[in-house]
Amino acid sequence: MWLGEKITDKGIGNGTSLIITAGIIARLPHSILQEFQSKTQGAGGGLLIFLIEIALMVVIIMAIILLVQGTRRIPLNYARRIVGATSAKDLSGARDFIPIKVNSAGVMPIIFAQAMLFIPSTLAGFGNSETAQGFAKNLSDPGSLWYNVVYAVLVIAFTYLYTALIFNPNQMAEDLKRNNGFIPGIKPGEDTASYIGAIMDRITLPGAIFLALIGILPGFSWSNECNKWIRQFLWRYIHVDHGGRGIRYFTTSRKSITDASL
Repeated sequence: MWLGEKITDKGIGNGTSLIITAGIIARLPHSILQEFQSKTQGAGGGLLIFLIEIALMVVIIMAIILLVQGTRRIPLNYARRIVGATSAKDLSGARDFIPIKVNSAGVMPIIFAQAMLFIPSTLAGFGNSETAQGFAKNLSDPGSLWYNVVYAVLVIAFTYLYTALIFNPNQMAEDLKRNNGFIPGIKPGEDTASYIGAIMDRITLPGAIFLALIGILPGFSWSNECNKWIRQFLWRYIHVDHGGRGIRYFTTSRKSITDASL
């Protein structure tokens, strides 16, 4: 934690995410080499299957980058602004935008959802009920249907919860009103807050669903019906032990470094 805070203070990016990402990237070359050897030896499928896996990995990374970078820009107008103390410059009618991210919560919903899934098994350990232990066992098995359904629902719920905690449409509307800013066609004040909140709710839903899909994607590698080479691909490239967090940490950390360098 201390090293992560120091990295953050230096302006390089999110220190904690960078440290986690370094550990994930460090084992990626070994995973790729191991997968290449398994595909080119014996009945592994050959070089073609390996290239298909690499292509799928690139597609998934690109999709997650789109999720991280995706924003909805709400147009703004400013009635009158004077910039500069000595040489005043009138910026009447200047246009600007409010960038609202599709996924403002980042990777936190996945972390919270995984933490919540440990609670049933912990509570079941204090009792002798076979029903409770069986239910807890299903929620501890990444390949079970109940695990993935509950996990996806928790990720979506925590995405909305965390977004509501860090995003305040009322405060944003007040700041716009104080700076003579307004959204074209929307009255300042409560109407602006309701408009921004409604847009935030609409764009958060697809982002939350996609984040839930990323979270449950590694769980398919535990399924008995999952094809062998798909299972190996999900295990080695998406990192099932991170519950989908590995690749999300990579793309999020890359963006934090890029933002810090600008």
